[in-house]
Amino acid sequence: MATLAQVLQDVRQSLDALDARPPGAQVSPLVESFLLSVYRLGIALELDPALRDPDALATLVRDVEPALRRNVVFLESYPQDVIAQFQRVWEGGERAQVSRLRSALAFFEDLIHGAPIAAALPGLAAEIADLDEHIRRWGDREGGLEVTDPGVPRSHTWWRYPAP
Repeated sequence: MATLAQVLQDVRQSLDALDARPPGAQVSPLVESFLLSVYRLGIALELDPALRDPDALATLVRDVEPALRRNVVFLESYPQDVIAQFQRVWEGGERAQVSRLRSALAFFEDLIHGAPIAAALPGLAAEIADLDEHIRRWGDREGGLEVTDPGVPRSHTWWRYPAP
């Protein structure tokens, strides 16, 4: 299993890649890469609560805040990218993939909660609520999913829609 330092470095590197993208580069895959690194951080913290180091997490948020601010438009609109990507009938593995991305957004919200950067993303909650509604409708149509990733918190109910 990766150390906390390795997981934090992965978050930094994936955000650096988003922030340093060349003009004309596709942004959505870079945002997804960043958010999936936050997902891996969240899962690591859930699996091993001993890794929770509030000072290290606060330092991470403080260090990456300038890059997050430069990319708020992409981060805030990312839930709409997920909706566009997964609006057709799900094929093998896509339900888990969309649930993983939704969990990544939840872990991101948890990570920045209370930090000044959270105020720079005022529309993120509404965008996530829209994504949740789409996942609910997809779940009603296609059924729920057993959580496939160890460490996913029970509160991440979108894995199981339509079941509670």
